[in-house]
Amino acid sequence: ATALTHLGNAVPAMLERHHNPVWAGLANDDLSATLITDGHHLPETLIKTILRVKGPRRCVIVSDASPLAGMPPGRYHSMGADVVLEESGRLYNPATGYLAGSSATMRQCVNHLCGLGLLDRDDLARVCFANPLRLIGCTPEDIALD
Repeated sequence: ATALTHLGNAVPAMLERHHNPVWAGLANDDLSATLITDGHHLPETLIKTILRVKGPRRCVIVSDASPLAGMPPGRYHSMGADVVLEESGRLYNPATGYLAGSSATMRQCVNHLCGLGLLDRDDLARVCFANPLRLIGCTPEDIALD
């Protein structure tokens, strides 16, 4: 393994205080952490903590944009379940209360992270561009930007 998928979410609502996947993931220096910084998946305090523990060199910003990304607020049926997309962009299953993916694009995730003021411009570029490429075995030179 090289990375933790969506560290901090997609875990049980109630976790053991000391022995849980979030602490284990934070403690493993060999693993990068992918974070969904859409303003709904992770609170600012957890984003800040993960960035401090892992450092900008081992964090990757992602989105799990659902098929409803970019749609107006409302009730929808998506991926086999009824979901609600709120004005705030929060997308959730009303039967469980759990998030049902993200309605945010990568640009929105990057903008949200930028707005938190936790990283300088170079580190933002690292977590949003260079690190994702490294994680999949590419370099910026491998990308055609035409």
